[in-house]
Amino acid sequence: VLETQGLNTVADVVLLTGAVHLTGGALSPLFATYVILISVVALLSNRGVTTLIAALAFVSHATALVLGHLGVVAVYPPPASPVSQPFTAAQLALAIAFAGFVLGVTTFFTSGLLARLKRKTRQLEQRTEELLEAGQQKSHFMANVTHELRTPIHGICGLTDLLDAEIYGPLTEEQRDAHRSIRESAGGLLRLIDDLLTMAKAEAGALRLRPADVPLPELVESVVASVRWMIGTKELHLDVEAELGLPPLKTDRGKLSQVLVNLLSNAVKFTPEGGTVTLRVRAEERDGVPGVAFDVVDTGIGIPPAQLERVFRPFRQVDGSDEREFGGVGLGLSLVKRLVEMLE
Repeated sequence: VLETQGLNTVADVVLLTGAVHLTGGALSPLFATYVILISVVALLSNRGVTTLIAALAFVSHATALVLGHLGVVAVYPPPASPVSQPFTAAQLALAIAFAGFVLGVTTFFTSGLLARLKRKTRQLEQRTEELLEAGQQKSHFMANVTHELRTPIHGICGLTDLLDAEIYGPLTEEQRDAHRSIRESAGGLLRLIDDLLTMAKAEAGALRLRPADVPLPELVESVVASVRWMIGTKELHLDVEAELGLPPLKTDRGKLSQVLVNLLSNAVKFTPEGGTVTLRVRAEERDGVPGVAFDVVDTGIGIPPAQLERVFRPFRQVDGSDEREFGGVGLGLSLVKRLVEMLE
């Protein structure tokens, strides 16, 4: 390719020199085409190649002028003049000097600007690679840290279960309430760590699907059981409306469970006392392909339409102020969006 392109560029210079000579030589209006040719070569190559082509153009043009002056080749007038006046030696030298000046200045500035542009481009590419590597390192670090945090949280949950079972002796009602609060707080922290771990794995490209046949009744029962403890002492109804006879679903059980738990926990958090949260599971056909639809419906405060796009971004909430009524870091819905896109 390089050899062919080089031969093509040399042929362009030779043909252009012939066209300049046939249309008046030093007075030809086509002389400016040399500048265009050099600019294109500078854009597509480097400073060395541009200088070489500019030198070739100058030598070809000067040679044509000298040969015309010596009578070796015919001299043609420019299109605007019917008669060609022969150049004196001084005029010939001036015409050659003018050509060298124009082509030299064009080559110097064009190749210099493009060389600087390419240098800046390389610096930007290097900086981009460094930022990408830093992002990957951050994702790996987050994945490792959140993974290590799971162990002590599971230990806290296990100890509260042992205390509630009165393994270490009987408990008062106040102690049971304290253990329940500890378990709820540890469970919320564990869910946040799971979300961070999943997000970090997704950003690091380490999140993989493990599809298998998932019995829907068992999945729904497990998800609802995981969410009921989040209600705590809140007066809230958690209902399930599932169609009977739904076949097993081919999907990643863990990721689908995480999606449903996140949606239900959000509904529980933003639904006031006396409200209702409903999980509906129904058959649905899309584009002629049978499937299953999961709906999470609540009587809570809802999401303003103008905020729908915002809340599905990481660490974004409808109310992001420090005085907001509801807690959270704004990670649940963004994780749901990413997992649903994977499961589709």
